[in-house]
Amino acid sequence: MASSIFSIAQKLASMISNEADFLYGVPDQTQLLCNEISLMTSALQDANEKRRTGNEVKQWVNQVRDVVMEAEDVIDFFIFRAERQRHKNFITRYICYPNQLYNLHKLGSEIESSIKKMNQLSVRRSTLGLATSEVAGQGSVGMITNEQGVLPFLRRGDLVEEFCVIGFEKEEKEIAKKLLTPIKLAPGPCPSVVSIVGMGGSGKTTLARRIYRRYDVKEHFQTRAWISVSQQYNLQNLLQVIIEQIQPLTHEGKKELKEQNVESLIHRLSSHLKETTYLIVFDDLWRLQDWNMLKQALPVQGERYQSRVMVTTRIETVARCADPTTTPYFQRLLDEDESWKLFLIKVMTRKDADCPEDLKDLGRKLVHKCCGLPLAIVVLGGLLSIKPKNHNAWSKVLDSINWELNQNEGNCQQVLALSYTDLPDHLKPCFLYLGIFPEDSEIRRRRLIWLWVAEGFIQPRGRLMIEDVAEDYLEELIQRSMIQATIRSYDGRVTFLRIHDLVRDLAITEAKQERFLEVLGSDNLISPNKPRRISNIEYTGGMYGGLANHPRSLLCFSRDIEINMIRMKSFYGAMKLLRVLDLEEVYLGDTPSRLLEPIGKLILLKYLSFRCTYVRELPSSIGDLQNLQTLSLSSTRLRQVPKMIMKLQHLRNLTISSFVRLEPQSFDSPLDHMVELQTLMIGVGKWMYGMDKLTNLRALHIVSTGLSSYKDTLLNAIPKLNHLRGLSLFGDVFEPVVLPISFSEHLELYHMELQGIIGIQDFPSNLTTLILRFQIGQHMEELMENLKKLPKLRCLILFQAYLGFKIIFSADGFRQLEELGLINLDDLEEFMVEEGALPNLRILRIVRCSTLGRLPHGLKQVVTLQEFTLSGVSQELEDRVIEDAGEDWEIIKHIPSIRTKSKWTNSECMKDVQQFSDQWS
Repeated sequence: MASSIFSIAQKLASMISNEADFLYGVPDQTQLLCNEISLMTSALQDANEKRRTGNEVKQWVNQVRDVVMEAEDVIDFFIFRAERQRHKNFITRYICYPNQLYNLHKLGSEIESSIKKMNQLSVRRSTLGLATSEVAGQGSVGMITNEQGVLPFLRRGDLVEEFCVIGFEKEEKEIAKKLLTPIKLAPGPCPSVVSIVGMGGSGKTTLARRIYRRYDVKEHFQTRAWISVSQQYNLQNLLQVIIEQIQPLTHEGKKELKEQNVESLIHRLSSHLKETTYLIVFDDLWRLQDWNMLKQALPVQGERYQSRVMVTTRIETVARCADPTTTPYFQRLLDEDESWKLFLIKVMTRKDADCPEDLKDLGRKLVHKCCGLPLAIVVLGGLLSIKPKNHNAWSKVLDSINWELNQNEGNCQQVLALSYTDLPDHLKPCFLYLGIFPEDSEIRRRRLIWLWVAEGFIQPRGRLMIEDVAEDYLEELIQRSMIQATIRSYDGRVTFLRIHDLVRDLAITEAKQERFLEVLGSDNLISPNKPRRISNIEYTGGMYGGLANHPRSLLCFSRDIEINMIRMKSFYGAMKLLRVLDLEEVYLGDTPSRLLEPIGKLILLKYLSFRCTYVRELPSSIGDLQNLQTLSLSSTRLRQVPKMIMKLQHLRNLTISSFVRLEPQSFDSPLDHMVELQTLMIGVGKWMYGMDKLTNLRALHIVSTGLSSYKDTLLNAIPKLNHLRGLSLFGDVFEPVVLPISFSEHLELYHMELQGIIGIQDFPSNLTTLILRFQIGQHMEELMENLKKLPKLRCLILFQAYLGFKIIFSADGFRQLEELGLINLDDLEEFMVEEGALPNLRILRIVRCSTLGRLPHGLKQVVTLQEFTLSGVSQELEDRVIEDAGEDWEIIKHIPSIRTKSKWTNSECMKDVQQFSDQWS
């Protein structure tokens, strides 16, 4: 519950520091308030541990939250008024000076009131026995309560144990084989570790226990021990448990064991394990430091003994650090059929029972809601097993499944909640924020990170860019299995991610309790909790209801939202404190610009997105949003951008539709004063004359005709932009731009997409992805010589380019290439792969290369190939790859996935290529 309070407290401290010029006249009061809130931090941490033990602590936390949020309102309203005052001319400011003095006096009085309330809560804190030092609260919640009082937390393993292994038979055999297969071991600090990584409730413990109990595993290892590692484990107790499992002890022996200290226990256990072959399972290992402590008791291993350790964990980092030489097994979720089988076992209480015919469709819908999470299916099945097996009963459960699951904390939600509780304070608001996105949505990394930054969730760390810190936050959430990375670029960064539905339900539930955010459904009802953030997902009645509480963020995901001229004035009035306005995919194609003109009044905005709204015209008032960090105008129908956009000096990300035809007067002066820009997607124009000043750029995307007119500007600027990670330059198709640039100093440049750009002297040494289009006029031999030297190139797409009639992949280059696309190469007649070439190639696509006569014989020895696509080629080549009959079938028959298609449109050609366009920005 306290996570949003931590976020607000951090933001308030930062706000007081950064806005000191606005708060002149009341510095002492504001600093005192900041200090009081800071002193609450340790108490809030301790309260977060104890809040389940009684209503008094929970009530106190709620009171602290309310006071802090009131204080935030006081400061925000004053900053808003001060910003508005600053926008006025000198004469108006002079006339309004008495009003400014009144506002300062009012601010001081309101802050004094907040300080008094905080002092009262501080007194109450001591009576509740809450900690006042930073030491308290470092652990995670390990206790829950019920009607009988405090009980030990019901471990997830005990719950998972009750359901059968469905769908993991193959995985069970593979992991068991890893444990049983002898391996060459040099002497080392501990035995080989096999790790199973997955989110809570995915069946890690069940799978591990099945393997642990296998007959062949029992026979292979002389000694076995199963250890359930709690979050607040005691090393001494764990060592005692292990010894008791591997050494039968008398009553006196157990008493003696209890009296031994940690050092003695480690020596005793290590001495015993040295003389045996053992398997020890550490179930539910949470922290790396826990493993570093436990492994002290594991003896040095040589070739004589083939002992093993098996670890289950939710956190990938723990698994990889436990044994860097072994790839962890990542627990998958069940597919629909496997989920259905498990569901029937739970609902029908016996394996051979079938579902009544009239309930099958409804049952499938219920199972689909669980998204393959075994524990969720078990909880849902247990719920339905005690209800009448009729359509009415099951329909009610389907309508209220989220509520029902929330009532069974001891089963499903408490397991997921434990993962949330264990998050450090700086990650909790980032996780809760994920609840704002629609169910099952693919979330773009760049959008999420830009939103986190605008919301103020990311804390500065040394000299790192704040976006880099945000990426670290994201990776930690992924490693903790709280979210899933669905696509990664070839440089390893997440491109798209997804949150499991049940985890999202948890985020929404926690966020609503904390007034952190609220998701509006079709009923458009908002609770009286005054949430700070609002998400419109199934919203059909306009976007005005419930906004009188001055939210800080509004994200709209429904295309049905209507903008009504009569109600716009009240809308903007209610949103004056807004920091984030995300209208992505809200249709604004018929909205006149005069309805958007008041948007300039939202002067605290940091994030504004019109992406995919089809908006045709922007108001000039957009230049008043001088706090704006992100402005997304891609995929719109804009013809020109207001010149006033030049005033937005704090922009970090500016994206404009790639094919927007910008009028010359739109950017008739450079953008060189926008020195904070990191992402820039735009068309060519006179703004480019100042591009060499934008040295913080990470991603540059220029798409438009006329690029050749700015050749000299590019030659001057690009060598200075050495922080680029992604570069896309789209020149004229039939008028190539010769850019004799060396990218040898661009050590952070991983992704390049070039159209009609030739003559590059050296490509970046760390380049992982390269897409080349219309390389007219460049010799293939010269290009391939440059490319084959790149040590980290993993993806190469050659699209619709004149590259000559022969391409040769030699054995001395392209050692890391994993994906190769040859698309629309009309002149390609011969494709050669030398022996030993392309040793890591996984994906090969040859599409619409109509003059290619045969496949290279060298593909036969590329044993790493997993996917091969051949389409739009000559009839002769199609005949050569006919299964078991074609002359080239022997070359490709070892490839698991082979796809052939006679016709392939340009859009189909680019479908796979297009995914790379978003990977760098």
